[in-house]
Amino acid sequence: MRGIPGGIQGVKWAMANLGRHEERQSSAKILLALARWGHKCLPFAQLRTVNWILRLNGGQQLALRCRLFDYELKLQADRSPVHAMLYLRGEDFVEDAAVLAPYLQPGMTVFDVGANIGYLTYFFCRCVEPGGIVFSFEPDAANFGELVENVKRNNITSCYPLQLAVGSASGTVCFAPGLNGHIDEGTGLAHNCRLISLDSFLEQRSLSRVDLVKIDVEGWELDVLEGMRGILTGQNKPILYVEVHPQGFLGKGDPEAVCCFLQKHYRRITAFRTWSDVRGGLPAWRRLGRSLLRDAGHPQPIPLSELRQRRLERFQLLCLPEKNNGHHVGRLV
Repeated sequence: MRGIPGGIQGVKWAMANLGRHEERQSSAKILLALARWGHKCLPFAQLRTVNWILRLNGGQQLALRCRLFDYELKLQADRSPVHAMLYLRGEDFVEDAAVLAPYLQPGMTVFDVGANIGYLTYFFCRCVEPGGIVFSFEPDAANFGELVENVKRNNITSCYPLQLAVGSASGTVCFAPGLNGHIDEGTGLAHNCRLISLDSFLEQRSLSRVDLVKIDVEGWELDVLEGMRGILTGQNKPILYVEVHPQGFLGKGDPEAVCCFLQKHYRRITAFRTWSDVRGGLPAWRRLGRSLLRDAGHPQPIPLSELRQRRLERFQLLCLPEKNNGHHVGRLV
């Protein structure tokens, strides 16, 4: 047809000229479904594809459904590329699951601190059922709303979502929402979020123990750790999995202080970087080659001493207690 461009420009023209929101949303869903299939064969440049499709969608509401860890989830993909990536890659997007799987078993109590929309929460629930409990802490209202909706949708009775920030003490704070939602200190804005320490929470809930604590709090990790000193010095020390943010991240990151704190309480610490972070620092030809290897998509173990010298990179720490503590602690990855 004369006047209609071809190829990629043709797709852009079609998306721009769809008259109704439903049609535009349907086209974005089709493109994402095709991308999900295509990237199984070519496992690279997924984020670039997602960003392109979201731009074509023009900020319109984009609700997707996907299956994750045996649960049926509804995702608001227009909110962030992370949602669309979760749809595109499925369980492969949750790289941390491969590290944590050997250490989880039915009956455990897990704290998911910084749960976001719950992609690790659902993994924890599947692993600790029957008899286990997962407390999911998420202060961001939009993320918390999606988490609660999907927990109800799947009737997950082992999960307790909590709209709380976690820190070194209990009180109230100013929480800045967004893709990197975080506690905002020193701005003078009104406090809009409840804050609790994990020591206080354990006491309030009359819990005898917590078996695993995952922490991903956008640079606030040292404050969370300070607020669980009682747990860490108690008889039943939990497994910790901490995402450590770069120096000065959002004005708060301090990887050296986090490492020093953890080494006072744990001798068995393994450091990782997620494949998505490792891949970003590789030349294009190496990114392409590594994406096709079997270990692509799994966190890459890196010596902690090396990471402590490179203070501007995000990394993960798996901290294992010395003793069994009554639960199977698995093997070092």
